[in-house]
Amino acid sequence: MSSKLTKVVANFETSLATKLANGATSGSLTSVTDKNAVTIPSGKYCMIIDRGTGDEEHLIFDLSGTSISNIYSVSRQGVQTAGVQNLNGHRAGAKCYLTDFVNLKIIVDIMNGADTLDSANPLKYDADPAFSDSKQVVSKG
Repeated sequence: MSSKLTKVVANFETSLATKLANGATSGSLTSVTDKNAVTIPSGKYCMIIDRGTGDEEHLIFDLSGTSISNIYSVSRQGVQTAGVQNLNGHRAGAKCYLTDFVNLKIIVDIMNGADTLDSANPLKYDADPAFSDSKQVVSKG
């Protein structure tokens, strides 16, 4: 599951430093420093660009410094497609906000049985649990 999930940063906003044309799989952001002057770490993120406009689009991407790569567009149903899918693309200066939409969609799909956990990263307890009900999720031990 962890390989599907993105990093989460509260209330982070920035803008595009470069135009993202339709089909773009890389670009750059103007800043990766939050309102408290803390630089967000490199990793996989989800953001919404042009929120509230006809060009609104959710993207997941890998962040390194201000560079974004491996861009995938995410539909409102959670379908991921390589590259920017907005026909108009997104202009340099377009507002970007990090969001947890992709993470919530994945978690809901797992809980509803529509997706599975990642076997390479099994969930675990922090200590041996004490079970008292046959309906509890039990450990192998």
